[in-house]
Amino acid sequence: HTIPSTGEEKTVDEMTVRELREVKKVLKEKDKLLHQETERRKRAEQETFSARKSEELTRKQLEEFEQQEPQIIEKEVVKEVAIESVEHINIINELKDKNAELKDTVDFYKQKADALSKDVDDIQLEESSMNYVANKNVHNLIAYMDEFLKDAVVSSLMRGSIATASDATKELLDSRIEAFQEFLNDLKIAKTGRKIN
Repeated sequence: HTIPSTGEEKTVDEMTVRELREVKKVLKEKDKLLHQETERRKRAEQETFSARKSEELTRKQLEEFEQQEPQIIEKEVVKEVAIESVEHINIINELKDKNAELKDTVDFYKQKADALSKDVDDIQLEESSMNYVANKNVHNLIAYMDEFLKDAVVSSLMRGSIATASDATKELLDSRIEAFQEFLNDLKIAKTGRKIN
């Protein structure tokens, strides 16, 4: 095991009580993060399952409705039945969209949980506490970037909105684009140690 405060490699028998506590604390923090991500993934999977069941139930109701033999009823009633059928179809489409969104969420948290699990397995390979902290900070930054990229999608609708926005709004957007470009340049400089034009 690596002692976080010194970077030394020691077995459990060789450690002092203080060193053993340091190692246990690091492992406990990793296990806590893994547990949190696992719980989030479970919740997302449960929501996906509920959405799928709702979709199946609505589809079954629609099929039963369509299998009913037509009855001779007043014209107004027939029109209301047709509207109800359209509503059922809309509900199914909404549930499909929600189901797809929940599947993406499950995959996202599964990837985060897998990454944390790998960190726990590799903790004995950390060379020093500085290396561990550096990797942890970078992994946190990657997670934040994944969250942002997941939410900030430039869709066709967004492209149209940007194209038709006012000049003042576009100027604000330009300032944010420049800030993001500086952020990306700083990341590249930090990674390579070279100035980026």
